[in-house]
Amino acid sequence: ELKKKDRWLISMAAENAELQKRIQASEDQRITSDNQVAAQQGDVEAHDEILARTTARMKQADELLESQAKKIKRDWQFYKKSLALFADRVARLHRYLAANGTEAADRAQRHLIESMKFTMSKTLEANRYLRKFVDARRLDADTLMLLAEGGCIGELDVGLLGLDQDAVDIVRDAIQDLDPSKSAKAQATELAQLVHRIRDGPILAEPPAG
Repeated sequence: ELKKKDRWLISMAAENAELQKRIQASEDQRITSDNQVAAQQGDVEAHDEILARTTARMKQADELLESQAKKIKRDWQFYKKSLALFADRVARLHRYLAANGTEAADRAQRHLIESMKFTMSKTLEANRYLRKFVDARRLDADTLMLLAEGGCIGELDVGLLGLDQDAVDIVRDAIQDLDPSKSAKAQATELAQLVHRIRDGPILAEPPAG
């Protein structure tokens, strides 16, 4: 009878040991699973942080683009308004000169021309920002101004182009020779190309040696 009990106790001890192994294995699996869940949670949090930063940068970029678009629109409106004001002052100057004698014109002309130059300088200042948006021809804002909105090309002080006197005379001759049948932009392009050539180097042929 004692041997049977001993065998039973040994069997129970073996079963208990096996159960302990299974319990430990189950606990190990639970710990591994918890670690995997924690790692995945960390990955999710890192992804959410990256997504939040990316979203914030995209929002900043959208706000910057919107701000630039508004600035371009404001500058363009100022450009058109200044151009119209300049053309109106030119027209008023012509009417004044036609209606008054030379002596009266001489007294008023300097003031009106200075006023027009001030208006032109303000317009060119606004055009510094707009210049990059003209087109691939890279027309100078002051040259494009000569023919834009119907053109006041014959009235502009070509000294604003920053050329020497010989070059100014060449530009004045070119203004007179422009084909009136061409569009304003085509005329502006032609004149701008001439101005660029003059600025890049002398275009007058040197007399042959000897």
